[in-house]
Amino acid sequence: HKNIEITINAHGELFYNDIPLSSTQLHDKLTLLTPQDTLVIRSDKKANMQSFVTVMDTAKELGLSKIALETLK
Repeated sequence: HKNIEITINAHGELFYNDIPLSSTQLHDKLTLLTPQDTLVIRSDKKANMQSFVTVMDTAKELGLSKIALETLK
């Protein structure tokens, strides 16, 4: 099992290992996960909800259900 960590900054921008991601790139990264793997979403408390929903919708579309959430202050 592995983890992929996606970070959402205060501006709602998505990152993987400090590398900015578009929605398409997010989808590509999440396709590397299997249903047994964990998606970790680290979101700034000031981030807009839409970015979070985008990540969650993409994960759901790919059948991922192991999702951990962290809020960054």
